[in-house]
Amino acid sequence: MERATQPRPLDASIRSADRRDAPALTELYLAARTEAEPAVPPGIHPPEEVLEWMSEVLLPTTMIELVVSSGELVGFIAHKTSWIEQFWIRRAFTGFGIGSVLLDQVKTAHPEGLELWTFESNVRAHSFYEQRGFTLVEQTSGEGNEERSPDRRYAWKMNSSTDS
Repeated sequence: MERATQPRPLDASIRSADRRDAPALTELYLAARTEAEPAVPPGIHPPEEVLEWMSEVLLPTTMIELVVSSGELVGFIAHKTSWIEQFWIRRAFTGFGIGSVLLDQVKTAHPEGLELWTFESNVRAHSFYEQRGFTLVEQTSGEGNEERSPDRRYAWKMNSSTDS
């Protein structure tokens, strides 16, 4: 389904995740990642392994903000210390400012700065982060990620002239 050129207003709320959200987060992660192909390499883990990772690694070790619209989980950002670990928005919900709102919340929570990795092939993500004050600090051949796909590390530091 094509999105209209003018985004419609979106009725959404943001809340913190807890362990009970693991199944819904897993479903969102798998769907959003599939929707992002080919800009993002296909996932390499089956759903049951993703659920285990979500339940036993991501939820216990990061802060996760969820975006809910009409009772449906449509996006999330997972962060800890100075790192954004995961950041996914369902394709049908991009272009409404959800990502900007989530990123601004995380920037406020981490005024010391943030870093993140994104795949070299994810040009939309590069543009999104660069427009929001992130700078490219490293490019690799992908030897450090499970997908073995070239990637980029971005960093953001608070600059009072361009960031809040």
